[in-house]
Amino acid sequence: MKIKNQRGFTTLEILIVLLVVVAAGATGYFVWHEDHNSNKPTPSAFAGYGHQMQHSNMPQKSVAIKEWGVKLPYRSSDTLSYKIAAGTPNTATIISANLAAKYSGCKTFGAGQILRYTANEGTSMTGSGQTASAAAKAHPYAWAHIGSYYYTFAHDDTKCATTTAGDIAQNAANSFTERLVSRLQAE
Repeated sequence: MKIKNQRGFTTLEILIVLLVVVAAGATGYFVWHEDHNSNKPTPSAFAGYGHQMQHSNMPQKSVAIKEWGVKLPYRSSDTLSYKIAAGTPNTATIISANLAAKYSGCKTFGAGQILRYTANEGTSMTGSGQTASAAAKAHPYAWAHIGSYYYTFAHDDTKCATTTAGDIAQNAANSFTERLVSRLQAE
């Protein structure tokens, strides 16, 4: 007895489905493999401005703030330096070489400031006049305690670049420095 309208998958249809599945799997494997086995450092969204996230493949660098006896270790394609202006011995202005090279207004500031406080000194950071030791206890990720001093970060209030791209680069430099403050070490 013959059954009408009996139809199954043809060999050609099965081969096409198999080919699509293999192609999708191979593409997924290639993307995963490249992402997980790449020896390149992972750039941040602002890599064009020379700021890259901490990565073990980048050379270890540091900024030694000699006047304070501390150093700020970091890994980046950028080179950071500092200046302490006369009359502000507890404020180190951080300067990004990459930012300064791209924006001439950023040659003397632009990557934020590191502020130094004694334990019982009030800070303007919290707005409540909280002492540095209390602020550091409340926000340990934003402070470093070395010897009898507490260190924290302050964004540059003044823009060093006049373009939107410059503002983005300066914000990236500030954020990079801010993440480093908790890593301050005695020199």
